[in-house]
Amino acid sequence: HAQARSCTSSGHAATMLFLRRLWPSMLAGSTPSPQQLTHTTSLCIVPPDASPEWRAVQATRLEMRDAGIYRWPPHCNLIYPFAAKPRLAARDVRRACAAIEPFRLRLTAYGTFGGAKRGVLWLRPDVVGGDAEALSTLQSTLCETLGYETPAARKRSLPFVPHFTLAHFDSLAAAAAAGDALAFEPVEFDVSAVHLLEREGHGGQFE
Repeated sequence: HAQARSCTSSGHAATMLFLRRLWPSMLAGSTPSPQQLTHTTSLCIVPPDASPEWRAVQATRLEMRDAGIYRWPPHCNLIYPFAAKPRLAARDVRRACAAIEPFRLRLTAYGTFGGAKRGVLWLRPDVVGGDAEALSTLQSTLCETLGYETPAARKRSLPFVPHFTLAHFDSLAAAAAAGDALAFEPVEFDVSAVHLLEREGHGGQFE
């Protein structure tokens, strides 16, 4: 189950959301039918590279010795696992994003996943101003446009819980204890793009 709690305690560009990495030469054959999924690709939100927000999340992950810090950048998965041939999905991703206005996120509360033998501590992204459901709308629009089932239609999966992972623990109790001791100054950043991350094999680094 997921839990969220508070941590310690602007406008944005008018451009539409766009896919950060596109391969124009391969867009013509794209179709909205879902592809085989793989854990070597992810469609996600990433704070601006080397920004204060990026550094704040990374510093906390480093302090907590997150095992995934060198595999993943700070991110919020929108669809993961993602398409085995992501380049063929680029046109549909771009079309889905064009329907969503940019929005601003604030990372200000922590949450946990897990159970007796596994725990995950994460930061919850909240939309600042405007449409409070903008992030969920983006995710569901991507699922629908790409031909994937929306989380609400998946009988065996949890609903979409947007999160930026901070660290992994041996239990849910350990993750919650780390969250209670967490001193994270809230940060905000604009979301005007989605990112396609890829890695070579299951042990590679996402880029």
